[in-house]
Amino acid sequence: MNDHNDKPTEQYLKVITFLNMSPGHADTQDGEPIGILTVEHNGDIEQPMMIRLADIRRLFAATEMVLAHHGDVDSRDFVSEHCPPRPSIVKRPTTSPLQPTGLVVKARSQNAKGKPLRLHVIAGYKSLCAKNSLTMLICRCHDRGGVRDLIVKIGPKGTIYLTGHPSVEMLPELDWENFAHEESTYMFRMGGRAWHKLPVTQMKKLIGRKHFRVVRYDGG
Repeated sequence: MNDHNDKPTEQYLKVITFLNMSPGHADTQDGEPIGILTVEHNGDIEQPMMIRLADIRRLFAATEMVLAHHGDVDSRDFVSEHCPPRPSIVKRPTTSPLQPTGLVVKARSQNAKGKPLRLHVIAGYKSLCAKNSLTMLICRCHDRGGVRDLIVKIGPKGTIYLTGHPSVEMLPELDWENFAHEESTYMFRMGGRAWHKLPVTQMKKLIGRKHFRVVRYDGG
């Protein structure tokens, strides 16, 4: 005689249709960066829901696992399918060079005297990994060697790395101008990682009024 408790329990699930998820900020324009999730149920659009970045990363990984489990897509190809390899080099009708955003990173080496180094931010990108996330900024520097554009890495505890980045973290210089014109929601894959472009509001919050300490500096 079979025990009725051995039978699987029926579970009624609410069926929703995903409509969109867009970037936003909680409470104020410079508030916590979030995703705004919109779904549909029985023909009605539900009230938009706030989802934090940590949960978006978990959702991203869980989506990959579910699709792979059902054979819908190779889990190794999921990120590549939805994130292009990196910004494609497409000729755009523009006559202006890279333009800074107006944000300025102030940095000083341990032994430097006088005014701090000023790095004018052009664009930025950040890896999507929950652990060991990397933040890179494309900046314009005015120093004794003249004007140059470079990529810097934001380090822990108010540090900044100007040189020595692995090539897998470096967006090719030929792509910088196109990347700067991409939407703030732009995502891409590079060096085995998924990255997203940083909106100006998020870079502003990151930089604030801090004075960063240069860990590696090749300005002489």
